[in-house]
Amino acid sequence: MTETSTLPEYPQGITFEQVWAAQMNTDRQMKETDRKIQELKEQVEKTNKIVGKLGNSLGGLVETLFAARLWEKFSSYPYDLKRAYQNMPVFMPGASRALTEIDILLSDSEWAMAGGTIDPDALKLAYESGFFVLELKGESVELLTPPEDFKPKEW
Repeated sequence: MTETSTLPEYPQGITFEQVWAAQMNTDRQMKETDRKIQELKEQVEKTNKIVGKLGNSLGGLVETLFAARLWEKFSSYPYDLKRAYQNMPVFMPGASRALTEIDILLSDSEWAMAGGTIDPDALKLAYESGFFVLELKGESVELLTPPEDFKPKEW
């Protein structure tokens, strides 16, 4: 005797129209995601600019506070530094743009001292150029001890 098996009834499957509708929905969702990503990128750029300006403002505030009575750090030296200049560009001879910027320049009628953010190479160059170097430490300013062969330069 031969047994005949019957297949269970399955749903018909999905139609072309259903596939097309799902694809259109996916396309809409992707476009919305792209739009939101673009909005997020723009917001990140705006935030970065704001944070950068805030950092510059804080840096300017620190420099202003730093420079306020800076000449007192030189009381043990024979200089009468009573003038402070901030953000002085430094040009090399023949250069069309500034090489760097001196954050704070102190002077009297005879001498000039400068300070700024110093990396090791710049520290060496500062001493070789005859500059004293100051370092902000917490809430105070420290005059770094120059090398033994240091000679301040008159500008």
